[in-house]
Amino acid sequence: MQQGVRWGWIASNPAALATPPRVRGRQIDPPEPEIVIKLIEGARDLDPDFGTVIYLAASTGARRGELCGLRWGTVDLSSRQSPSPVSCRGCTRAVVEKDTKTHSVRRIAIDQATADLLTDHDGGVADRANATGAQLSDSAFVFSRVPTEASR
Repeated sequence: MQQGVRWGWIASNPAALATPPRVRGRQIDPPEPEIVIKLIEGARDLDPDFGTVIYLAASTGARRGELCGLRWGTVDLSSRQSPSPVSCRGCTRAVVEKDTKTHSVRRIAIDQATADLLTDHDGGVADRANATGAQLSDSAFVFSRVPTEASR
């Protein structure tokens, strides 16, 4: 509407005096930890890789698209930093970097158990790739069924 005023199509912006409706916050009702643990265990029973995805989503709060787009070149499991008292009490953690849809970098701190799980996942994917004679790269996806797209 303001652009219409600038172009001389209308004399004034009728929306300028409008009051937007109040936005109600959505109540988030996360599942109990016991239910999340059962979900992770059930996913691992079906497929260990799927269990790893679910575990990583639950432990980091990463979105599905972030996990699907995660590449090994952005995962640094060797970078240990001193823990933040808010996000990781008394643990050693690694940092996972991920480019967002706005191309800003999002760093996610993970605890040692999650870093170990990702290390094990990397080893399993590397074993599968070696069995097929595939060449792996850092630009490969962390979670993929295709060996050449699954690990570094």
